[in-house]
Amino acid sequence: MLDATQTTAKRPDHADESLKETFESIVIAFILAFVFRAYVVEAFVIPTGSMAPTLLGEHLRVTCAECGYQFSVDPPGEGEARLPGALYKRGGTMVVPNPDMAVAVCPMCRYQNPIVHGTRVNSGDRILVLKYLYALTQPQRWDVVVFKNPEQPDVNYIKRLVGLPGEKLFIVEGNIYVSHDDGQTWSIARKTDEKANRRATAIQRAVWQPIYHSDYVPIDASVGRSRPWTVPWVPVDGQENLWQLDGRAGYTYTPTTAGDDHEPGTIQFDFSRFIDAPVLFHVYNQLKGKELDPVEDVRLSTYVEPLSDGLDFSLQTTTRLDDPTGKPWRLVARIDPTGRASLSQVPVLDAGSPKKIGPDAQVNPFKVDQTRHVELWYVDQEASLWVDGERVLRQRFDLDFERIRNRSLPANVPQVGITVSASARLHHVDLDRDLYYTQVLAGRQARGALVKANGRIFGEPVSIRPDQFFCLGDNSPASSDGRAWSEIDPWVEKHMADTDPSDPLAAQAGVVPRDLMMGKAFFVYWPAAWRLSPRQFAFIPNFADMRFIH
Repeated sequence: MLDATQTTAKRPDHADESLKETFESIVIAFILAFVFRAYVVEAFVIPTGSMAPTLLGEHLRVTCAECGYQFSVDPPGEGEARLPGALYKRGGTMVVPNPDMAVAVCPMCRYQNPIVHGTRVNSGDRILVLKYLYALTQPQRWDVVVFKNPEQPDVNYIKRLVGLPGEKLFIVEGNIYVSHDDGQTWSIARKTDEKANRRATAIQRAVWQPIYHSDYVPIDASVGRSRPWTVPWVPVDGQENLWQLDGRAGYTYTPTTAGDDHEPGTIQFDFSRFIDAPVLFHVYNQLKGKELDPVEDVRLSTYVEPLSDGLDFSLQTTTRLDDPTGKPWRLVARIDPTGRASLSQVPVLDAGSPKKIGPDAQVNPFKVDQTRHVELWYVDQEASLWVDGERVLRQRFDLDFERIRNRSLPANVPQVGITVSASARLHHVDLDRDLYYTQVLAGRQARGALVKANGRIFGEPVSIRPDQFFCLGDNSPASSDGRAWSEIDPWVEKHMADTDPSDPLAAQAGVVPRDLMMGKAFFVYWPAAWRLSPRQFAFIPNFADMRFIH
């Protein structure tokens, strides 16, 4: 028989053992978390609006009281440039010196939404960044990247990568052009790169910026605006009674006669009802001023519901193709009653028959009461037709660079239209525009930009050396990026010069050395939360805006 005292002495202390295991588990968890943060994924907060609307810094979220459209604006800080007498941010709330100046204009219906004194500012997007990804793979054009600012290496920046090592880069008419033979030949850098179809499509869809979406119709079109609001889509002359447009989110065409005894119904987007000049202002920047960009590359999208058989349907926009005379052309994407899809171009100013562009494609024809989603893109000198989310036609126009370089800026907005041959209803009619990289920042010529002003054309491209990159912000008029950096931190300059002492451009300003690249942004894991009223603390999670970054 064992002695009871001996048994007690040999029994392990389970409480101490459990405490020790818990402590070891916590220590290991912390070590793994730090390793993961240091070498795999790190979280960052977007502080400014240089990447808006792709990524938001501190902002005011506005829901239009008239049409319900939700949009964000960048609140100016106490010491920042802003409109005289306008509101500004102090701490985490808004100060309103003049209530008449404290309004956010809805981009859909132009209603002037008041911003009350004491409105809380929303925090910037919280994102996840894949660190050291570029130690395993090469950065790709259009990646959203995080890097150390060459002017202040202790500050993290986030921009879109547009220029790669060994290239010459030119910003011309808002687009990016690159040369791989020291400027002898130039080609446009397309976001819809054929080598990465799915990725490229996601990038282009992410950067479309709305002009007008038909879902947003104001309750009272006569109040709260500088002028009464009217539907910007208008029928062509003589068809006013055949279209139902006013006060509607969807548009219906009903011809007076059946069969083929009527002319097709056409509506066109009237920019004069929407803007006062052939330019659009940046909604996000409106509290600091109205930077203006030309409108040229657009996306026209609608859901088509045929109400009778035999629908022939087309979308149109005008483009400046490589015409030696400089005349505009109408680009037409058509789906005929048999489902044959085609692209063609027609002279706008001179009478002429359509000129086919590329081969046709076959899609399912329209059927009564079966809604189809159709899109026409003209972007980066490329036309494409999309049906139900799939690209069915694409044609690229490799325009002559010298002609583009020497031509004037667009004199007017594009002529955008929709034509139906039979009774049909159009839902979710959306018109969007592409990014436009501005050539002038704060009154100064941007680095790498070709400026066309007052009859003069001037500017030089950027030469990107090996192991350097050129990065720009999506919010082009309000982004501190490679176009504007004029200095280099001494340590960074020495490090860059050491890479090639014989190359005077090795330490040039405006570029990001490879060693300053930190990683690729890939996910918004915590957008700004919702609040119950403008002055309350935001605490309702905004799961709907969690998204992958493209």
